[in-house]
Amino acid sequence: MKYRELHINIRVRLVEAFLVNLVGNMIYPFMAIYFAEKLGAAITGYLMILYILIGLGSGLYGGTLTDRYGRRRMLRWAETGRVLSLATMAFANSPWFDSPVVTLVSMLALNGFGGLAFPAMQAMIVDCTTPENRKFVYSFDYWALNTSLLVGGMVGAFFFRDYLFELMSAAALVSFGSLMLLLFVIQETHHPAPSQGGQQTSAPKSGSGYGKVFRDSTFMIYILACALLISMENIFFNYSGIRLSNEFSHWTPFAWMNLNWHVDGVGMFGVLRTENALLVVLLSVVAVRVFSRFRDLGVLMTGILLTLAGFAILAVTNNPWLLVICMLVATGGELLHTSIRQSYLAEMIPAANRGTYMALTGLIGVTSQMIGAGSITIGAYVPSWTIGVVTVLIGVSCAALFLVTIKRLPERKRNMQAEAVGQEAASI
Repeated sequence: MKYRELHINIRVRLVEAFLVNLVGNMIYPFMAIYFAEKLGAAITGYLMILYILIGLGSGLYGGTLTDRYGRRRMLRWAETGRVLSLATMAFANSPWFDSPVVTLVSMLALNGFGGLAFPAMQAMIVDCTTPENRKFVYSFDYWALNTSLLVGGMVGAFFFRDYLFELMSAAALVSFGSLMLLLFVIQETHHPAPSQGGQQTSAPKSGSGYGKVFRDSTFMIYILACALLISMENIFFNYSGIRLSNEFSHWTPFAWMNLNWHVDGVGMFGVLRTENALLVVLLSVVAVRVFSRFRDLGVLMTGILLTLAGFAILAVTNNPWLLVICMLVATGGELLHTSIRQSYLAEMIPAANRGTYMALTGLIGVTSQMIGAGSITIGAYVPSWTIGVVTVLIGVSCAALFLVTIKRLPERKRNMQAEAVGQEAASI
């Protein structure tokens, strides 16, 4: 499978997602610092919670809208809002006008529009891919996400404090370029069935709203399994970062003549994060090609085992070389399981309700973030080995949940096919 062989929507979607994430990673990671300086640290903590909730709420709303109005229309609406929000943020930090409050409102709006777009973007991938090329697409998307994280983070680190207006203006221009792709290149992939009155229905006839999705036990268990899997990484990024800054003394990996590079706990955490991002950027697409010859379930379980082992030891050890090796192991597991779990997820979703189902995948990130944040509080009262044991228990639990849901998948696919045939017959 090659990039140019993909559906035009997928090619545009991958480029557009890279641009959106590039813009986000130039700005989002540093906004907490901005608001802490402008409004105070206490208020900033509440603002970050509000930021997450707005993204989740708009994502849930966007799921029903994309099933009702189609993917392309939702993406166009959302990206237009993102362009306007970024332009307003740039103006609110310009030489002519300075307003943290306007910046705050614009940032919350920006996240809201991003949430609206998320279900449409994810549903479009499923619309335009097949089981044969889906893992390649997800691995490429994963590579683009991490590349934008690496590049955007570096650009933001150098320019955020002294060139905020120029940075946000550039982000608005990049977002405008993304909007042009959505306006003139992308094709619609979802055409909602009209009601008897000739108007589009608010949701598919198979059952609208999130009540049906929440009652879908197989899907919800799978969502929980994914959240637990990703939470192991979030525990590292939350708890282990603080632990290393407090416990890790120093490390001199290279000493040559009078040139010594000393790494403290914060620096070691940065080294591990950079290692993780670089390995993903360099190996994500290659890993899918190499392991495509093996059974998906076996690769998924191996990936979970490696992730579990790597992050459990990272929660405990202060040995610098062991930290580097364990991050290599954990990232290897991440490379194995990411595209496969996303591909399995796509197979579980009924075609008529893809937007609604995809919106609820936003719970994966929120749940994993909450577990990661909770590890900070728990870690303040218990020794580090306890967090290591918790990481192991989380890994074993998510592996068991994956096995339960994947075992149900063949019967589920037969039921979805029968339901789709029944809906098609009823619409004739």
